[in-house]
Amino acid sequence: MIRYTLIAIFLAGMPSVAFAQEMSFAELVTERIIPFIDGYIIQLLYALAFIFFLYGMVKFFFTGGEANRQKGKQFVVWGLLGLVVLFMVWGLVKVLLTTLFPRGDWNQNPRAGLLPPGSRCQNPSQCRSGVCTIRGINTSTCE
Repeated sequence: MIRYTLIAIFLAGMPSVAFAQEMSFAELVTERIIPFIDGYIIQLLYALAFIFFLYGMVKFFFTGGEANRQKGKQFVVWGLLGLVVLFMVWGLVKVLLTTLFPRGDWNQNPRAGLLPPGSRCQNPSQCRSGVCTIRGINTSTCE
């Protein structure tokens, strides 16, 4: 699991290497890693916890025998516990990130995900500032 997490973090940072963008650590965390984790991994974990909960409900109500009811009850408890832990931990992570990186573009800014200053662009709508300056033949950068 750790290996896949490291591979995902590495791949999330690859566009910055491919486009040769200079990025600070804060920008890497807030613009690449956190949106990837929040957009894919956390939602997958929420879905898995909810599926555990639903499976436990089905097993508890629709299967016969006391042993199956007990297993269903365990799935319900673990699914709910997983949801509660996910909400608590991810909420704490967002509070810490907002404290450590006060600009918080990853959290509230509707222009998050747009290109930072100095990035290559084709039109102003791609840039965070809304300004795309022509630097030469086939070369434009965000201001």
